[in-house]
Amino acid sequence: MRAEDLEERLQNLIDGSISPQDLEALKAVLATDVSARMLYLDTVEIHGMLGQRNAGATGEVVPMDRVLARQKRRAFRLAGVATAAAVAAALVVSVLVVLPDAPVARFDVSPKTEFTLTHAVRDGERAPEGRVVEVGSRLRVERGAVELSFASGVKGIVRGPADLTLRGEGLVDLASGIVWFEVPLRAVGFQVDTPDFLLTDLGTEFGVASRPGVMDEVHVFSGEVEVRHHRGLEEKVSVVAGQARAAGGDGGWEQVDYSPGLFVTELPGGDPAPPYLHWSFDSFEGEVVPVGGTHPAAAEIISTRGFPGEGPEVIEGPVGGALAFDATGDHIKTDWPGIGGSVARSVAFWVRLPSPGVPGQNSTLVTWGDPTLNSPNRGWAVHAVNMENTITEPLREKLRGRTLLQLWTGVTWITGVTDLADGEWHHVAICYGGNTGAGGRPQVTAYVDGRYEPTYHHSPRTGGTYPPTPPIDTDISSSSSNPLLIGRSKTRPRASCNAAIDELYIFEGSLGHDLVYSLAHPTPGWRP
Repeated sequence: MRAEDLEERLQNLIDGSISPQDLEALKAVLATDVSARMLYLDTVEIHGMLGQRNAGATGEVVPMDRVLARQKRRAFRLAGVATAAAVAAALVVSVLVVLPDAPVARFDVSPKTEFTLTHAVRDGERAPEGRVVEVGSRLRVERGAVELSFASGVKGIVRGPADLTLRGEGLVDLASGIVWFEVPLRAVGFQVDTPDFLLTDLGTEFGVASRPGVMDEVHVFSGEVEVRHHRGLEEKVSVVAGQARAAGGDGGWEQVDYSPGLFVTELPGGDPAPPYLHWSFDSFEGEVVPVGGTHPAAAEIISTRGFPGEGPEVIEGPVGGALAFDATGDHIKTDWPGIGGSVARSVAFWVRLPSPGVPGQNSTLVTWGDPTLNSPNRGWAVHAVNMENTITEPLREKLRGRTLLQLWTGVTWITGVTDLADGEWHHVAICYGGNTGAGGRPQVTAYVDGRYEPTYHHSPRTGGTYPPTPPIDTDISSSSSNPLLIGRSKTRPRASCNAAIDELYIFEGSLGHDLVYSLAHPTPGWRP
């Protein structure tokens, strides 16, 4: 409805001359349009004050700037005005509608989504009910996706893990997470504040990625945004459609590849896959091992045979081709530093180990970070370990002779129970959500063949007991760290694993069971 038509119908309402058709149209607009309700409130209040003045009433005159500054648009009935005309108008308004509380935003979730919602309420106030977000509300998404629908018309899709707080009707504080927004023209000026920058929308569609240990990024799908750095010179730049920028450490900006695949733009029907890298191992292109996936790094990674002209050998795998390593040096090296700090991650792939298992075997399958034994959880490595080699006496007796899936992070070992050394293909997955439990124990979930895998936590420092430890803080930038290696460890360059590997996925996020099961039971053409 045009502004002039809205004003005319509101005045006719006050005068008691509105037609039934216009009344119905006005009801519909007031029920859906925040700006129309604001104009309605202003119009009625002005009329009431004029009525009081004409009747000689005394009392406080409400300043118009206070009316315009109201943060909560609460509907009300008119009553108690001094003149007969005002009373009549109030009766008409009460017939019109008692406007419901209008939350700043509502939200919906995809299946399997895990989230927590808290509200900032004053003493004596009741917290909002249902899936609504008001100023001060904090939404933390552990996994899955959330669709935000603002009363202003702004739409957003949040993919977990994420942590955001609504600081104002048009201001979102994004502590961490990957979020896509679509902003209509009437909501120009919408802002997103991250640890590194403040983004102001100029009427557009854009995505923001804020992850621990990584520079915050903005990717513009259409239109234009303005971003101001929080540090250094607080440099401000404009970013337009098809461009992306990352906040540099010195207060400046770095150009990065525009990666729309990093963001979810529609609420998915299931658990959405986090950004991922994918090695299919179907073939080589010379010495190069192709890398795919939705992660922004996929287009930049150089992945090659570890020793030119040598293995690993391409064999038939459970999904197309696979790689067989010869235990004497075969490996794949990359220039990708891996996922650092405590950022959530998952590693999933198929593995085949010969039968019977090799006593004392400790095959490094996938690794990055600081490989130093007993480092303060600054490494990340997925192993196949024969439990003859464990220093944990109770486990040694219980699991003797088995070759098991194991995650090593420096001072923490997380070991499964299923024997993988039977000559058959098994699908394995290690999922870390970025959280720790009592004593710093990383909250890691393992799967074998799509089923939950029981695990033991132990440590090499204390004869197998699990002491309080520092949280996972994978080192990907120091001189002691190594980029992603597949098939061997950095410390044993001439000793690779005696395994075959297929369909390696590395996700920047923790997977739910449904996605892991789909990876372990793929259908033709399926991709996360």
